[in-house]
Amino acid sequence: MTEDRERVFTGVFAAVLGKPGVGAHEGFFDAGGDSVLALQVVARAHEAGLAITVRDVFEHQTIALLAARAVPVDLTPTAAALPEVTDDQLAEFADEDEGDVPVPTGWEREIR
Repeated sequence: MTEDRERVFTGVFAAVLGKPGVGAHEGFFDAGGDSVLALQVVARAHEAGLAITVRDVFEHQTIALLAARAVPVDLTPTAAALPEVTDDQLAEFADEDEGDVPVPTGWEREIR
């Protein structure tokens, strides 16, 4: 499992730093990383299904340490992520009359 995560972080480091071959125990900042690139590491790791924080990148700078620290993220969208809409809310939207939208003042002039 950790080996799979290390492969993910090896690819992330290579892409973000623009150089392949960053060693599993080489520090991110020693390899040319900076704080902006650390944000990209976090984002790319998340896209690959692993959650870390920017703080993790600063405190656990190597591929091996980040792989051990990362938490799997379920990227499958679910209906549970959507807010519930009650029947009362649906009825409220259905009762609204779209013709009663006020026209902003000062915008009545015709453009020619």
